Amino acid sequence: MAPQAVVLLDATERKARILQQLAPLFGGALLTVGLALLVIMTGANRLLGALSALAGVALFVWGGRLLVRWEVPYKGHLIRFQNSVVFGERLYIDDDRFDDDADEGAEKVLRGTIAAGDGLGERIVASSAAGILSLRCRIQAESSDGG
Repeated sequence: MAPQAVVLLDATERKARILQQLAPLFGGALLTVGLALLVIMTGANRLLGALSALAGVALFVWGGRLLVRWEVPYKGHLIRFQNSVVFGERLYIDDDRFDDDADEGAEKVLRGTIAAGDGLGERIVASSAAGILSLRCRIQAESSDGG
């Protein structure tokens, strides 16, 4: 029998995705300007360059730590998908990570299998499409027994 799919989530995030893109960009710009000011300025004015560089590093690091994240309960399990500009996409089922991503580029597909309890053996498929201004995620549960 063909696998039966149940859509658990179909969502798009824009605000957090834009922050993921802009924070490192502006952080890098502030760092560059700050380092330039450190070289050009003299005396106490160099403090402006140091503060700018420090703010740039902080913004760059903060942007790298921003996650776009969705969680959905399914048959007593917690399914979580998250995206990071540093670590990419990750799929978790009850805190077990599945990242067998064979796709490269903006569209990814991650798969995992429920290992215990209700829904044992069902495959969870998370597909994502990452753009500069948005991230779309679709999570499905696939069962070969018809439900």
